[in-house]
Amino acid sequence: MKQRILLLLTALCMLVCAAPLSACTPAEEPWPFHKEKPGYPYENGEFAYLLHPESGEVTITDYLGLDEEVVIPAELDGYPVTAVASFLFNEFRQALVKSVILPDGLIQISEYAFCNSALQTITIPDSVQYIGKSAFSGTPWLEAQTDEFVIVGEGVLIDYNSPAAKAGANTAGEVVEMAIPDGVKCISFSFDESTVERYEVTIPASVRSIEDKAFCNASIESIRFEDDMIPKK
Repeated sequence: MKQRILLLLTALCMLVCAAPLSACTPAEEPWPFHKEKPGYPYENGEFAYLLHPESGEVTITDYLGLDEEVVIPAELDGYPVTAVASFLFNEFRQALVKSVILPDGLIQISEYAFCNSALQTITIPDSVQYIGKSAFSGTPWLEAQTDEFVIVGEGVLIDYNSPAAKAGANTAGEVVEMAIPDGVKCISFSFDESTVERYEVTIPASVRSIEDKAFCNASIESIRFEDDMIPKK
């Protein structure tokens, strides 16, 4: 019950763009991806990365190459690559890199990882469970997404496109239902600007994590959790 209460508090915090609280269903443990892991820095000419000795995993921290298409390796030094850090590209490479292929087994894409880059295509494996805020903000790839709910990896919701607004309708002040699909596990999207619509949000029981700044700049009329997410007396 305490875990479910934490989830309710988390969502309320998101409505005012406050820092998040971790949440989980009773049968699952909270995801540990938000914590920075200690590691030893290395370079191989193409990537800078951290080797985490305790977990035997690698985080890619910087791309050092000069190619427009970047293929993130599945392993480095015999250890699996499980995370991509924030701000993967410097200013020069933000304008250079157009395509990224992420490996199977990758779990985490950190906040702002590809933010404001020239990224046009990206391959995101189903193994990705967590994507930080604004990881793809300002990229041509994200702007080209037309689905109402942009869901990638293992049920990570990274963007929302209002059908009415996309159709060019004047929706100022209208109440719009935002029923997040069942199967979404991580909510990690916000609006760049304040919305003119007001939303009635429904969050399914499958959600395990609501990330920092989720729903930021959205005008929320109400928020509802599915029945089995709400503590029963």
